[in-house]
Amino acid sequence: MTRCVYFLTTVHNTTNIIIKDVPVCSCIVECDDCTLAMIDTGTTGNPELLENMDQWGYQPTDINLLINTHLHPDHAGNNHLFTNARIVLSRADWQWQTDLEKKLQDCQDSVSLLRNLGRCVDESLQLICTDLKNLAEEYPLQVRGGDFSQIEWIEDQPDLPKGWNLIPAPGHTPNSYAIEIAGNVPLLISGDALYHRDLWQTETVTALHNNAVQFQKTASQLNKFNGIIIPGHDNAFNNNSHAYLQDEYICL
Repeated sequence: MTRCVYFLTTVHNTTNIIIKDVPVCSCIVECDDCTLAMIDTGTTGNPELLENMDQWGYQPTDINLLINTHLHPDHAGNNHLFTNARIVLSRADWQWQTDLEKKLQDCQDSVSLLRNLGRCVDESLQLICTDLKNLAEEYPLQVRGGDFSQIEWIEDQPDLPKGWNLIPAPGHTPNSYAIEIAGNVPLLISGDALYHRDLWQTETVTALHNNAVQFQKTASQLNKFNGIIIPGHDNAFNNNSHAYLQDEYICL
């Protein structure tokens, strides 16, 4: 069973407007079966992740299970540091992210490319589109994603700790997943499928989602979760009381 979950919120010091001054949530999860898991790994080159891990007495080499909710560079940016972990992620998401990054790297006009991919984009989002291209060039998945020999595909149903369930959560990417963890207090680590407690309910920047309509549908479903939710870019909150948790950890 899961014992404790530690919330690691990092903010990357970068000029990239997509992730500049945006909090990114990762989690360390301790289990009774000696599993020590990391969920999402923040953005490449951000020293705050290692500093926050050290605060709880852990180093990347202590982790033996790593799960990515999705493979954007602000959530799978430091996989390569976790050299002793099984890295569990979606094969379909790996292929999709790799293809998208190659197209962004090769294209001259990222606005036109995203339109061709079905994104709702106008010229006012030129800076965001340019940043997507820059992220693809600066933090390619093939470098940051981890040693290929460590990877286990979600589609192959890898072993997970007792009481854990991977929930398909498409929209932000086609093959995003949320992690549900059973306990006295049920816990949902949503990644960017529910990236903020409230902001998903307002008009979103659709260029950031593979399918904005599907994203809204998934977020609405996850928002019914009866327990604690840890979003991708917000602090953990109790979805029953709608109050943020005061501590940086929770024991289940």
